[in-house]
Amino acid sequence: MAGKSIELFGTIVHVFGPGGETTGYVIQLPPLDVDLHKHVVTAGEKTVAGDFVDRHWPLRGTVRVLRVTEIADAPSHLSRTGMAASVILSGTIRTGVIKPGGETTGAELVGASPDVDLSKLDGVKIENPDGKQCAVTGHFVGRQWPLRKLVFQFDAKSLRQTTSPPTYGFPDVKDDLRVTATGYSDQFSLEEALTNAIAQLPPTHIADWLWDVSVDKIGAEVGGIAGFHRMKVQISAPKPPGKA
Repeated sequence: MAGKSIELFGTIVHVFGPGGETTGYVIQLPPLDVDLHKHVVTAGEKTVAGDFVDRHWPLRGTVRVLRVTEIADAPSHLSRTGMAASVILSGTIRTGVIKPGGETTGAELVGASPDVDLSKLDGVKIENPDGKQCAVTGHFVGRQWPLRKLVFQFDAKSLRQTTSPPTYGFPDVKDDLRVTATGYSDQFSLEEALTNAIAQLPPTHIADWLWDVSVDKIGAEVGGIAGFHRMKVQISAPKPPGKA
């Protein structure tokens, strides 16, 4: 049973499995924010099923979160509904996660490295992908092995090398299709600096245009001849239609 098409970001690693029971590669995923949705987690490695959703935070911007709908001790313990989820991963769930500004779901899934099948790629292929960071598009599908039993592998349809995770809020948006602005706060107030930056975005002729703003960088300016001591926030947003 195959789930819907999604995109994963991580490091492709060539592996060998017991009895040759492997696709030949796994994709090592970075820690993923997870929304447990009141699920109780016990110790040990777990298999989680769910869907990716976007969460928007002032500091972290748009973050893809795995919203968990089911947790099991092994892939074979999932229900039929769980096996039909778009995301099925095995790893360790850490709770009590704290991040700056409290911008966290409070939990992460770490150590997830699903098997990835690169034999059915459409279009461009990467020669020797071992050890390279990539964005992989495809879907999860269950596969029964004699020794490993049920495994949910990721069947890849496309693969592209990249050095950073995709910006899920604005996929494949070119720099020349975005506008940027920088705001400041002498009181080191994030709200003041962000408001100052938003006020500098160019005017638009569309009366009900909605700015969907990303916080790209937060820093400070200290010292210099002018004796600066202020917070600096750089933002960007999609360019309104009709702008040069």
